[in-house]
Amino acid sequence: MIILKFIGIGLFSAVIFALGLAAGRAYNDRLRYLTAFAAMVTRLRGYIEFDRGELAELYPLCAGGDVAPLDDAGFLSDAAVLGWDEAIKKLAGQIFIDGETMAALTEFGGLLGKTCAEEQLRNCDRTTARLGEIIKIRTPEVAKKIKLCRALGASAAMMAVLLLL
Repeated sequence: MIILKFIGIGLFSAVIFALGLAAGRAYNDRLRYLTAFAAMVTRLRGYIEFDRGELAELYPLCAGGDVAPLDDAGFLSDAAVLGWDEAIKKLAGQIFIDGETMAALTEFGGLLGKTCAEEQLRNCDRTTARLGEIIKIRTPEVAKKIKLCRALGASAAMMAVLLLL
């Protein structure tokens, strides 16, 4: 009977610790998607500058590498079919996109494909710089939150063990 109690306490504390790890991963995913958007805008810039094709045809070309999280979330195919703005709205329903990032992406999409190629290139440069600044600010902040979540998960798991013994 006591062995079952210890197994239950161990499983319960493992679940609590796993929740802390999951919370840390959620913060890391936000930064990963932000980096993926910056990489995608950079790739789009190259395709706009050199290929000058239709946007619906350019989105799938951006797949792979740093953009893989967006491709896995279905953003690239949605952008090709629905357009940038609708794809952003749909993705925002699946993942957390903070207000500053959403503003940068919405502004980018507002000019994408609606102006001359030179203005679109400037739009890509502005958005890449803006996303780069957001990433630079968020990286140390996210690292601290990940460590905090892991530590809180471990502390809560140990506290649960102590309380249940």
